[in-house]
This record gives sequence, C-alpha cells and structure tokens, in this order.
Amino acid sequence: MTIKNWQSAWRLPAFTLIECLIALAVLGLCMLLVGPVIQSSQRNQIYLASYQDQEFEVAMVQLQEEMKGLTFYNAASSTFYYKDANGKQAEFRVVNNVFAKTLNTGHQPLVMSVQGIRVTRQTQSLLIRFTFLDGKVRYGKVLIAPPKNQS
Repeated sequence: MTIKNWQSAWRLPAFTLIECLIALAVLGLCMLLVGPVIQSSQRNQIYLASYQDQEFEVAMVQLQEEMKGLTFYNAASSTFYYKDANGKQAEFRVVNNVFAKTLNTGHQPLVMSVQGIRVTRQTQSLLIRFTFLDGKVRYGKVLIAPPKNQS
C-alpha cells in the first residue's frame, strides 16, 4: 500500500466548499421568496382583526338602537329579554352561532360567529361577554334603561 492509497482509505466523505455555497444560495433564495409571503400574511391578519373589532363596535351600536322603544324585562345567564310597547317580548340570544334579536317571529342578526354569550346584570346596565368561534372574547355593555333627557 502506498502512502497515497493509505490517505484516501482513511479519509471521511465530506462536503466540498462549492456544495456548501450552493446549499447556502438555495436557502437564501427560498428565504427571499418566502419573506414577502409571511409579511403579507401578517398584514392580512392585522387587517382582519381590525375589521372584526370595527364590526363588533357597529353591532354594539346597532344593539343599543334596537333596544330603543323597548323596556327591560329580565336577564338570564345567556339570554336577556325586553318588552315592546304592546307587551310582546323581545329576546336577545345566540341562535345558530348568531347573536340575534327575536321579536314576534322575526330574527334580527346582530353579531356573527358567536359561540355563546354570558350576561351579567349590573346596576344600570347589562355586561355581555361574547365568546366567538375563533376563541376570542369581547365585552359589550348595554344600558338597561336609556338615559332620560334632562331639560
């Protein structure tokens, strides 16, 4: 066995410098292509969260408007009731993942994708804890009786 054969017999296989540089170039190219996709996804997630917050705020304003002309009647853990001028009961509860007002035979949807609500009566208001299908929790507060106009 010559010295040259002896060295190649004991040498372990390894990556060459060219192979390492090619691997780094491929990884860099992948990161260059994936980076904008990740940033776009993050921007879309922020936009969607902002939109959902605005939608909830509009629903709370609409809920307060729906209660005008109604008189508070009762509150349970997941439903609250008002009565109209004719004595008919308006029910506010979750039906098929939609928080809705039910009066007579009609449903007025107010907040979508709701898993459930929890109603807590306070002195002059109802605190409503909304649990959404995506696991988020938001709170809304509704006055039991609208404030009297002071002249």
